[in-house]
Amino acid sequence: MIVLNLNKRGNFVIEDLDDTHLFIEASWVDQLKYELDKILDENSYTISVEEKDPKKN
Repeated sequence: MIVLNLNKRGNFVIEDLDDTHLFIEASWVDQLKYELDKILDENSYTISVEEKDPKKN
C-alpha cells in the first residue's frame, strides 16, 4: 500500500501482480528504497533507556 501511494507521485509501477509483488521501473529502485526508509523511520519510535551511573547508587 505504501508503494502504491508513492506511485501516485512518480508513476514507476509497471504492473501490480498481487498483494505482495510489483514490477517497477529499475531506474526507481534506489529512490524507492530511500523513500520507504524515510516513511518507515517516521512511523517508528525508539525507546530510550537512561543509563544509571553505578557510582550514584
